[in-house]
Amino acid sequence: MAKKTKKRITINAFEKVMKENYQPVVEVEWNGLTIEIKRTLSLQEVISFVEGVADACFDDETGDYLPEVKDFLIKSFVLEKYANFTMPSNSNGMYELIYCTDAFATVMNHINTEQFSEIEMAINDKLDYKTNAGIEAMNKQVTTIFSSFEDIEKNLSQLFSSVDNESVAKLVEALGNGKIDEEKLVKAYLAEKELEPEQPKIIPMPAE
Repeated sequence: MAKKTKKRITINAFEKVMKENYQPVVEVEWNGLTIEIKRTLSLQEVISFVEGVADACFDDETGDYLPEVKDFLIKSFVLEKYANFTMPSNSNGMYELIYCTDAFATVMNHINTEQFSEIEMAINDKLDYKTNAGIEAMNKQVTTIFSSFEDIEKNLSQLFSSVDNESVAKLVEALGNGKIDEEKLVKAYLAEKELEPEQPKIIPMPAE
């Protein structure tokens, strides 16, 4: 007896089931107002959600990570992305709307919680990535600085290899308390060298 070939579900059939059984937007009455809530965000909206929260968790001037604002930002994005709330432009107004009303809880009761959980995990992963990237960049800067100091030490060692302690002391005194740069250092060194007595040249005697 020949085996029956299982038919693959077509895209059209898949989309038909989704349209018949899934309601993409729901309207909810809230304090005399109608809230339009998207049950599921599009992929582009998810990316915008994750990047928006992750970027805003870092101070623009110092680059410091601000974990205390993460949950506040997530709730703000829920109201803005999933529902038709217009958020205040200032952070204090946003904070009051979120924490002094039940707007967030109302929206959360109607969204795709599986997707929201994945968004939260993605935000945490993004924050870990950005934090580790910042640490790695800082380590590279420190390594570069140490390398520069090593080069300076090497150059200074070569520069003073033929100068005795007394000459070094005079050289430092000649530099004074101003900023030390390479040009000033070389000039002071050359000036010090000019003060040293010229060593007598030894002329070899002709062989008899």
